[in-house]
Formats: sequence, structure tokens, C-alpha cells
Amino acid sequence: MKIQLSTMVKISALPVFISLCASYYFFANDHPALTKTLKQWQPKPNHPAIVALNRDSTRLAVANVLSNEIRIFSVPSFDLLRIIKKQGGVSAISFAPDGKTLAAGSEFSRLIENRNSIRLWNSDTGALLWEPAGFIAGKSAENDVNDLVFSPNGKNLLVSMYSLHPYKKCCYLFLIKLEKKSISGFGTSLSYSVSYSRNGRRIVSGGFGGLQIWSATGGGAEWEQTLQNKKNRGTFDPFMKLAFSNDGSELLVVNEKGAKIHSAATGIQTFTLPIESKNIRLATYSPDGRYIVAASNRLFIFDAISKVLLEESALPKSANSISFDGSGRKFAVGTDSGYVVIKEFLSN
Repeated sequence: MKIQLSTMVKISALPVFISLCASYYFFANDHPALTKTLKQWQPKPNHPAIVALNRDSTRLAVANVLSNEIRIFSVPSFDLLRIIKKQGGVSAISFAPDGKTLAAGSEFSRLIENRNSIRLWNSDTGALLWEPAGFIAGKSAENDVNDLVFSPNGKNLLVSMYSLHPYKKCCYLFLIKLEKKSISGFGTSLSYSVSYSRNGRRIVSGGFGGLQIWSATGGGAEWEQTLQNKKNRGTFDPFMKLAFSNDGSELLVVNEKGAKIHSAATGIQTFTLPIESKNIRLATYSPDGRYIVAASNRLFIFDAISKVLLEESALPKSANSISFDGSGRKFAVGTDSGYVVIKEFLSN
């Protein structure tokens, strides 16, 4: 009986292939668990969930893109404490470092008389603390909030906003000084994500406007990286989610091609996280600097230094938002179907 050499090579290589697959399976799935799930539920089914944990992990805020309600839950019991009614659909929420003040940004609505896009609430009482006036042209401007984040000292709120002003369509970064209740234009950038460095000295923004690093005191971008145009297809691969490493030396950047590490000094890409899924939508560093958490319809946890994958698990649906508490021990993931998943590291 004749056996072709190519067939023999395929047969001899089969055990090696099976061995490699088995090694990957046991490494990715059978090593000691790194996290445990504290809670998984749908506060509002079938509405994409936006989540925010406060710094001391006593409050969880859950907003839904298609709803005008923000639900506040206690942690760790996850009892519903109150529902904050908000005009306009919520697009971004963030807790201040004080653990009580909650900022909410929304898309512009033609159906409400008061068209301001940002409100600050006391999450303990549900009281409205402040409602900044319209940013571009008073209440007549159509201002959609893309993202908002508090400075590490809690004194400022940085907002990325798209304006449909009748005479000027653009995306702006605004800096709100909370003690003075003053609003100033910070820069012009079509940004989907903004983030502070942990020392509060630098800001990163990214979207279809490219990737920019700014001094937190203003004065223009320190450096920027524009998007590359694909021939006959326009501009693709916007920078969707961004985060500084704890020491400020690295940038974690998510776009349509995956999650990548860039130098914060030069913007040069230095590493790509080895994730097979092509639909990574979120990634961030844990506040303690130990881990990188990335999410699609699966959750990936990497060692922040070595970039080695430590844990991979399934999510009930594709991730829509992620938020850590201040210690880095707990984090929440909101999904497109409205599921909220609360995870805790077993040792930290």
C-alpha cells in the first residue's frame, strides 16, 4: 500500500498539533481562577448598560443608553437605593473621587425645553447639584456628550462633546472647574474617549480626530497621531478607548484592530495584546497597576507588566462599558443586552 509523503507528514504532525491545542486550552482555562463573579443580572433588560463604581466600592451606578434613568445600587448587597430620572438618554456617567458626586452626560434631545447635556447629582440623595449651561451656543446648541471623566483630585470634569451648532459642526473638549463652576474650551478633537493620567498632569483623547496627548493645564496638544486613510475607503480604525498606565509611560489604545500599547512619550506602538477575538471594544488598567482588563463578548485579564494572559472568561453579551473601584479589587462590566457583571479579584 502506498502512502504519499505529504499524507505521512500530516499524520506525523497531528499529535504535535493536538498537543499544542491542549497546552493552550489548559493554560487558558485550567490555571487557578484569578477572579470570582459577585453578581450578574439585568437591571433593565435589552438596554445597553453603562456602569460606574465609586472609589470606595460602596455604590454602583447603572445607566442605559435608551433610557432616561440612572439606577444607584449599594455594594456589596446590590440593593436598589434609588432611581435618578434624567432628561435625555444617558451616554456617559462617572463618579467623582468623593464617591458621592455622579456626573452624567447625554445626547441632545429636541423634545425637552432644557437642552443642557451634563448634570451632576448627589448619588446618596438623588439631588441635582448642578446643571451647566449649554456649551457652544447656549440652549440652542445640540450638544452630544461622547465621554466625561473627573480629574484625579476631583476639582475638574473633562468632557468630550459633539456640537451640531447651525453654523459650526465640530467636536470639542471642555474643562469644567467645579469649585468655580466655570467652563472653558480645552481643545478641538473628534474624540470618543478621554482619560487623565493618574498624577493628573496629562490628558489623552482619541477618536476619528486621531490620538492626542495634552497637558492638563491647557495650551494645545503635546503630540498627536492622525488616522491613516485606506485607499477609496475613507478614514477607518478610530481610537475608541484609551487609558494611561499607572506610571504614565504607556497608553492602552483600543481600535477596530484590537488593543495595543503605545509609548505615552512618542505615541509609537510597542505591543499588541495577543487576543484572538477581533471585536475587542474596551480595555483599561486596574488602578493598582497590576492588570490590564480587555473585553468583547469575552473577558481577558493580562499581567500589566509581562502582558501575559492570566484569565479568560465568557460574558453574557458584548461589553459596552467597564469601571473599576479605587483599589482595583472590584470592577463592573456593562453589556449591550443590559447585563451587568461584577467581578472581584480573589487576591490583591
